[in-house]
Amino acid sequence: MPLLPGLRSAPLWRHETASVHPDLRPEGFDMVDPAHRPLPAGVAAMLADRGFAGRDVLHVSDKVVVVAGVWEGEQAVAKIRVGDDGYWGVRQQAERRVYAALAEQEAGVRTARLLYCDDRMIVLERLAGTAAGTGRYPADVTTAGAAAVMDALTCLHAWRPTYQALDAFPGTRLNVHRALANAGLADRDAHAVDILHARSTRLRVEHGDPLAGNFLLDGGRAAVLDLEHAGWHLPGTDWALMTLLWAPRQPDLRGLLQAAVDRDRVHDGYAVALIAYACHELALHQTFGAHTSNRRRTVLNTNLSHAREILHATLEKPSP
Repeated sequence: MPLLPGLRSAPLWRHETASVHPDLRPEGFDMVDPAHRPLPAGVAAMLADRGFAGRDVLHVSDKVVVVAGVWEGEQAVAKIRVGDDGYWGVRQQAERRVYAALAEQEAGVRTARLLYCDDRMIVLERLAGTAAGTGRYPADVTTAGAAAVMDALTCLHAWRPTYQALDAFPGTRLNVHRALANAGLADRDAHAVDILHARSTRLRVEHGDPLAGNFLLDGGRAAVLDLEHAGWHLPGTDWALMTLLWAPRQPDLRGLLQAAVDRDRVHDGYAVALIAYACHELALHQTFGAHTSNRRRTVLNTNLSHAREILHATLEKPSP
């Protein structure tokens, strides 16, 4: 599918383990409760050098350390990139551009203000609220919370920033075919993807990583966090990812998501994104999930079966 003029094309996904800069290595952390461990010396020095006061660790991974504190008298959150993987450096700079674009042209969605950024660190306003849910496959999302998140995403989907401000994640046929091949799907599935992909001629702005923890609920509204993968995607990508991640343990949410697909008339893009990311999730856990539980494997295989059903059912429908 051709890109809109001037758009930067980004990989649809990346799942390699990041190498960690030795001065920023988070080896001393308790990964379950990182707040009870000291910051790596390099991270503490970076925060002090930039005038960020605070050591309340919110999140740790091999890619990023997130710390809450005070920046120039304002409650803030610092995201320090600790991985040396170039891909995550690119995504951090992409997130910076998204926040800059939101400052220039509002999207009608609650997001944090960008306070500072450099090649390793982003400082954002700290927003009030509680996460919409916990874990990759949450079981604690309320119907009201899901509706608030979907309202916020609907506003984001309607946002029309300058095309060049955001990256594009078009889900190229090569990427999707590779994902299908890795999952052992048939030529019949690839043929269906080709037809629906060709029918999805327009991209739209989507979050691209709608984990339940990337949304804060406060006063009946949802704030949107972590915009590293926000950009121009196949329409319906967010609904597809939420179907794969939110619905397995809370099947009542599937109807809300399908209603959003029907309302937006994004059946083709949704079906392609659903099968592509179902295959990707399976490959992700096959590569790194040697200790994946039988229940998780059941979820992954059920998601893939559901995605194939949607793929071929959508193929039988006329193009909207």
